[in-house]
Amino acid sequence: MQPAQQYLLAGALEVMAMNVLTPLETAALRHAEQADRGDAQVWRWYAQAVDEGRLACQYQRGFWHIVLDGLSQANDRSFDHAIRLVHVIDGNPLKEEPRCPGGG
Repeated sequence: MQPAQQYLLAGALEVMAMNVLTPLETAALRHAEQADRGDAQVWRWYAQAVDEGRLACQYQRGFWHIVLDGLSQANDRSFDHAIRLVHVIDGNPLKEEPRCPGGG
């Protein structure tokens, strides 16, 4: 989600919260918004790790086996849970691409 979209969404949440939602519903909506941002970080990390050849995933006998940097890190029936566990084990890194000095 682009920053402008996040801003618009946050503004819409505020209007909804003031006009319609109970405090509990407002808190749940804010939690969902934060979870969406966390999901994006996990899946950016996943894509980067796959691109770099650091991550391998294999489905066998009903379980997802996730290998990171040559070491077996997670076995779970849920692909989502296994990936999230390895993301935490890896310390939630997102390596930034080097930027050119003075531009881009």
